[in-house]
Amino acid sequence: GGAGGAGGGARKKIKLTDHERRLLGWHWANLEYGCSAPLSKISMAHWNQDETYGGFGGKHAMVKGGYGAITSAMSDGIDVRLGVAVTSITTRADGDADGDAGGVVVTTSTGETHEGAACVVTIPLGCLKNGDIAFDPPLSEKKRTAIERLGFGKLDKVVMEFTEAFWDEDVDYFGAARDDDDEEEEKDRDDA
Repeated sequence: GGAGGAGGGARKKIKLTDHERRLLGWHWANLEYGCSAPLSKISMAHWNQDETYGGFGGKHAMVKGGYGAITSAMSDGIDVRLGVAVTSITTRADGDADGDAGGVVVTTSTGETHEGAACVVTIPLGCLKNGDIAFDPPLSEKKRTAIERLGFGKLDKVVMEFTEAFWDEDVDYFGAARDDDDEEEEKDRDDA
C-alpha cells in the first residue's frame, strides 16, 4: 500500500480471494468499458456517465436505422462535403476599412475557401490534439488546455439479437469474470 488515503494516512492492502479478484476485475473492466479509458486516466469527480446529472440518465436505447438517420435529417438542405479536409479556420476582426463585417474563412485541402458569419467546429478531438487545423488567431489558452486535458478512447459495441432468451430474463445484465492472467494489468490495478 502507499500513502495518500483519506486524511493523508497510509492505505492498507487487503488480500482478496481468487473469486473476489475476478469479481473486482470484472467491475474494473466494466467501468473502463463504459468510460472507454483506463480508470487511472478517469477524473474521480466526473467519471460516472450514467449519473442523473453527469450524463444521460434513464434507459439506454438504440436509434432505429442507426445514428446516420439523425445526421441525415440534420444535414437536409445543407451543402455537406465528405472527404474534404479543412486545413485552416481564420476568424476576421469585426469590421474593417473596406466595410467587411468580419466573419470566418474556412480553407480546405483542395484550396477552396468558404466564408461565413460563423463556423461550427465539430471535428474529432484527435484532430484538434494533432493540430490538423490551423486556427488564426490561435485558440485561447483556455481552449488549448481543455483540448490537451480531454481524453478519448475506442469503444466497440456488438449488438446480438436472439430468437428467444436462453438466460434469466429477470437479470439486468451479465458478464464473464475471467481469471486475471495479465501480470501487467494486475500490477496496474494494484498500484491504483
